[in-house]
Amino acid sequence: MQTDAIWQILPESIKEALKKGGISLDSFEEIRIRTQRPVSVRRKMNLFYLNQNGSLTKTLLPEMSLVIMSKAEMEQILLNASRFSVYAAEEQIRQGYLTIQGGHRIGICGEVILCDGKLQGIRKISSYNIRMAREVRGCAREIYPWLWEKERFLDTLIVSPPGLGKTTLLRDLVRLISDGTGIHRPLTTSLADERGEVAACISGIPQNDVGQNTDVMDGGSKTDTMIMLLRTMAPQVLAADEAGGEEDIKIFAQAKKWGTALLTTAHGTIKQHLFDQKISGLFSRYIEIQIDNDCSRNVLIYDQNRQLMTTVEIERSYE
Repeated sequence: MQTDAIWQILPESIKEALKKGGISLDSFEEIRIRTQRPVSVRRKMNLFYLNQNGSLTKTLLPEMSLVIMSKAEMEQILLNASRFSVYAAEEQIRQGYLTIQGGHRIGICGEVILCDGKLQGIRKISSYNIRMAREVRGCAREIYPWLWEKERFLDTLIVSPPGLGKTTLLRDLVRLISDGTGIHRPLTTSLADERGEVAACISGIPQNDVGQNTDVMDGGSKTDTMIMLLRTMAPQVLAADEAGGEEDIKIFAQAKKWGTALLTTAHGTIKQHLFDQKISGLFSRYIEIQIDNDCSRNVLIYDQNRQLMTTVEIERSYE
């Protein structure tokens, strides 16, 4: 199971409820855990609360026996997620998250520690947001041919609101670029995996399939690692998740001068990014992931002239 690592860090009260209800973690998109408050889960874009008897409910009622997290359980989650070495995970915690095996990211909230006005860490943790990472091989298969022009992979930006599958799609595109498809040749690819969500490296070895010709720089500042990858690995394609800051854009511009193609993601909508002057001219393909009322995911592909080229349904690939 892709969610085994998540199961290992959960407190017994949540595990027991899930067992009683016969509920698999694989059916969730995220789990939100807060001190002295009900545990909630997101499933097919809907929010539910977890009852002690294993049932899920959308409505809070006084007579319900909901799973409530104690302070001790919150502390145990942190110990489990950091492999009983909170000190070793200090840098990630300072940035407000932990990444565990499988690329699952745990967002963290609590009391901020400041030193000379700068954030140094987080203590007295009060909230976790456990986001399920899913490796879905083949979900980008129908999209991939649209990202080529003759023998050239085109600079591509993937955009959507949080939680719609940008990272999942990015991962599968990296794999296809790296391995080739028979129709399109394999390309040497460098991946700046700042949060470890794409390749999910353990001891330097990717746990997710990002292709045979992909070099991964795991952790560290995305800006720094992208520069290092360009200088040392001479990639044909540079990939990164959730890029788009001013320094990132400068690096992208430099990469294009060196003949390296780009693949990255950003939060937001296509309208926000198509007309953003900072990225104008950087990308030749824009991908937007949208979700319908029935939770179907659609991918809209635009060309460099901001014209819609095609729409691809990918909801089955994400099930």
